[in-house]
Amino acid sequence: MDDADREEQFDADLTDPLDADLEDRLDAETRPRAVTALPDGSVDSYYDAYGDRAERITSAADFGERVAESDNPSVRLSRTARTPGGQAVTMARQAHALGDDATLFGHLDDPVFDDLDFEARSMGEPEAVQVLEFDDEEVLLADNSADVTDWRLADLEAVADDPDAALTAEAVCCGNWVSVENLSEELRRLAGRSLDGDLFLLDPGNVAAADPGRVRDLADALRELGDTHEVVVSANRPELRAAVEILDARADAPDASDRPARVPDDSEIVAAVRERTGATAVVMHETDAAIAATPEGRKRVPNYEVRDANRPTGAGDCFTAALAHALVRDWHWTEALDLANLAAAHRVETGEPGDRASFREFLQSHERKE
Repeated sequence: MDDADREEQFDADLTDPLDADLEDRLDAETRPRAVTALPDGSVDSYYDAYGDRAERITSAADFGERVAESDNPSVRLSRTARTPGGQAVTMARQAHALGDDATLFGHLDDPVFDDLDFEARSMGEPEAVQVLEFDDEEVLLADNSADVTDWRLADLEAVADDPDAALTAEAVCCGNWVSVENLSEELRRLAGRSLDGDLFLLDPGNVAAADPGRVRDLADALRELGDTHEVVVSANRPELRAAVEILDARADAPDASDRPARVPDDSEIVAAVRERTGATAVVMHETDAAIAATPEGRKRVPNYEVRDANRPTGAGDCFTAALAHALVRDWHWTEALDLANLAAAHRVETGEPGDRASFREFLQSHERKE
C-alpha cells in the first residue's frame, strides 16, 4: 500500500462515536476475569522542592535553573508520600479495583507492598523512583534494580503455584519493557509455549530511551507472539512516535528521501506501529483522546476533563488495565477506549485507581473533551 492509499484508508477508518452508555456498562453485573500483571515493581517516593527562603518551587523549569545556575544550589526536598509503584503494580491495582481476579508477579521486596489486597508474588528487589512534583509537571528519577533488569520467565515460574495458569489468564498485562533487558526474548519464549492465553497487553515504557536495536527486536518478538495471542500495544504519543521513527530506519525500510517530510498524525502513527509489529491493535493514550488502530478500524475517543491534576504517574497503567477489563468482556473498541480514558483521568485527578462506584461518580460530574 503506498502513502496515498494509506492516507485514504486512515480518513475512511477514523471514527469516534460512542456506541453505548458507559454508566450502563458499569452498572451491569459481571463475573471476575483472571488478570495477570508482570514483571516490575518500584517504590515511588514523592517530593516537594523548596528554595532558600523555604518557598515551594512550583515549576520544573525554575527548579532546573536553580540547580544549573548555582555552584551550591540551595534546594531542599521534602518527601510527601512513599507508595507502591511500577507499571505492573498499578495495572494489578486497577484490575482489582474493577472487580477482576488480579494476580501480580512483580518485584516487591519492600514493606510498602505489604498492604496489597490481592494475590501478589515477589521476584526480587523493586526499583527506587523519586518523583519531584511541580504544578506544571512531574520529574522522575529512577534507580534501576538488577532484579528487574535481569528478569526472566523462570523467575515467575519459581514463585508461581501454577505458572501455566498465570500465563494463560484471560488477560496478561505486561509493563516496563524498557527496564527489562531480556523481555523481548522472554516474549518469544511465551509465544513458543503451548498456551491458550487470549489477550496480551504491553505498555513498553519510554522506547525513545532504548537502544534502536532493542526496539526492532521487540517488534519482531511481538510479531511472533501474535501467532499465539491477541497482542495489544498501549503507549503514549512520544513513545509511539519514537517507535515509528526507529522501525522506519531499518535497513529494509524505504529510503527516507522517498517518504513525505511532514510529521505523521496520530492515526498514521498507531497504524504504522500495528503494521510493523503485527499487533492485533495499537493504542495511543493521551490527555486529549485515545487513538487506536484495531481490527474494527481506526478509532478516536475523546478523553475526560480533569479539574485538578493530582498525580499523573500511573495513568497509562490504569488505562491499560481498564482496556483489558473491557476487551476480555468483548466490548466494542470505542466502549473499551472510553473506559480506559475514564480510568486514566480518574487516576490523574485522584491519584488512585478507581472502582465502578467512583467511576460512575466521576462520569456524573465530568464532561468529555471536544
